[in-house]
Amino acid sequence: MKVAAKQASREAFEDAPSSTAKVPPTLDTAFFAAKMPNFLWSQKLNLDFLNAVVQERNLGSAAIRLHNHFEGIAALCTKCGLSKSLSSFYLERGRDPYGAMPLSFVVNGSEGIQEWRKAFDAFDAASGQRMWLLKPGGWSNRGCDIAIYNSAEDVEEHLSNNTPKKSQDSADFPSSWVVQKYIESPLLIHGRKFDMRSYCLVTQEPSGGAFTVFFYEDAYLRTTSALYTTKSLDKMAHLNNDAVQNQGADYGKYEPANKMSLDDFQRYLDKYDNAAGAAVVREKIVPQMRSLMADAVRSVLPVLNPRQIDHCFEVFGFDFMVDANYRVWLIEVNTNPCLELCNTYLAYLIPKMLDEAMQLTVDRFFSDDSGQPHEIKANRGRNIGWTQIFNSDKDADADVSCKWLPCASGQEADLVSLGRDLLTSTEGSRKTRSSRHACNPKTTD
Repeated sequence: MKVAAKQASREAFEDAPSSTAKVPPTLDTAFFAAKMPNFLWSQKLNLDFLNAVVQERNLGSAAIRLHNHFEGIAALCTKCGLSKSLSSFYLERGRDPYGAMPLSFVVNGSEGIQEWRKAFDAFDAASGQRMWLLKPGGWSNRGCDIAIYNSAEDVEEHLSNNTPKKSQDSADFPSSWVVQKYIESPLLIHGRKFDMRSYCLVTQEPSGGAFTVFFYEDAYLRTTSALYTTKSLDKMAHLNNDAVQNQGADYGKYEPANKMSLDDFQRYLDKYDNAAGAAVVREKIVPQMRSLMADAVRSVLPVLNPRQIDHCFEVFGFDFMVDANYRVWLIEVNTNPCLELCNTYLAYLIPKMLDEAMQLTVDRFFSDDSGQPHEIKANRGRNIGWTQIFNSDKDADADVSCKWLPCASGQEADLVSLGRDLLTSTEGSRKTRSSRHACNPKTTD
């Protein structure tokens, strides 16, 4: 990060307003002159700051104010929001959304329970799969309040007796749960489950211009410390969240901080899984992650920046699962992803990722001694890890990125009939269904 950007970041932490209330701050010329940072980096979306930026804009100011969050991120970063956004996006295009993320039901009180129960019975009858996750529908992370059940009665009892904790956007997601099919046939490392954390950068050009989505080519795995089994509901065997795993006695026993790089993952597959292929991670798994990321962000672009506030950007943490067929599934999207440098690899990866994100965002608004924007100079002859995967102007008419998704019958599709690609065997061979087929609709691009 260049000196000017660092100074702006320091000012943001020292002087930024801390409240996240939705009431606009009182207009105060002295506040704009002395307290408004040029760049605000905060853990949570700061609506006070964005409200002040809008008021300043309405006064005709040309000041540049940057914030590392978009106002509409609830549509992507809450469990309820992601489920609704992605399902609508794919169903409008005739695709099964639950070939991209596990089959999910949003339950508010008694609403949605009967439909979920039909899906529970259908999965149980088809394959004996009975494991489901319950997740708070609003703002939550670190595995908080996630429950695992293999009994329909236990799920219904939990839904009846537990109310998700209130959040800053509780009015948008009132007391909702997301009940999601658990992936019962995951790919394993030494018999243990893992998920994959990947970074996404979203930017927007000023004056309501194009959105650009970037994928960071280096990612990492988060492993469990306990052997995987469907005979136990122990969270140490099933939840990869670091906040869960670091409470276990075997945390860090097998991998440093229970983390593994993509290259280490490939070396593991080369040694223990000869059927995987010499470059399965970079040539099969990573391209699926890119496509899922592009579609997920594309599904929320109409609501991501509703007031068209200039110079917002965001680094998201995407979490993926890989099943026994090397099929990748999107699990959730995180605002304010963990940036803890908990092992040697992350101490290299995260600062590099953030520095290069600043080159593409903050540094473009500061000039060097020659008057050139820093991003022009920085990108010359340097290997930048961010790869552009979608642009809302250039790719506006493109079909979905996840070409492998099965067909669906449109927005009125019966949810109980969807998500059958989750029916995989423990050996990794997909159960064939005569009614399932690839969907290749005509495209305009």
